[in-house]
Amino acid sequence: NMNLKLLALETQLKTEHLIGKNKFQLTGKIDRMEKRGKFLCLLDYKTSANEKSYRVKFDKLDQDNRQSWAEAIGSLQLVFYQLLAASYYKTDPASIYSALILLGKNHLSLEAEYSPLLPVKKKEVSTGVQTSRYFPFNVGEQELLVYRENYQRLADIIDRLLLEIINPEIPFTPHGLQTGQCQRCPFADFCGQA
Repeated sequence: NMNLKLLALETQLKTEHLIGKNKFQLTGKIDRMEKRGKFLCLLDYKTSANEKSYRVKFDKLDQDNRQSWAEAIGSLQLVFYQLLAASYYKTDPASIYSALILLGKNHLSLEAEYSPLLPVKKKEVSTGVQTSRYFPFNVGEQELLVYRENYQRLADIIDRLLLEIINPEIPFTPHGLQTGQCQRCPFADFCGQA
């Protein structure tokens, strides 16, 4: 039996994020924050039924190869939220659990929760789909270590992206742009790449 406590809904958080001498003002709105036993959990509601576009392919991610990022990373949103919540709750961001609640599933169950930072178990590798692992149940110590490592890899990429944004030497162009992406991109009107 686990103690579950709702902490906040639709909460806007702000923080000052330091990378070396550079200060960044970060803001985001987190759908749901709760405590599950001793764990702080961030949940983001999605109308989708499929986690595929949010998946992170850690086996294809090379932090030092900028070209691999677009193919390997579906979304950095949850890691970004962990940065925000860690500042607010004064805790280590890697210790915060984050997941999506996929509301588009046929019925809401434990399978509706998906965390891209949890490692995919061996029997799940062929499908890439997580089986029911309602956090923190069915998640072992080794998986928590991998979760923390995965968080750290993506947090490092967020830092690199932030530094890239303010570096006038780096042109504002999407690296590894796939053909046809501009038609679906919400920023196509003002980025100048289309």
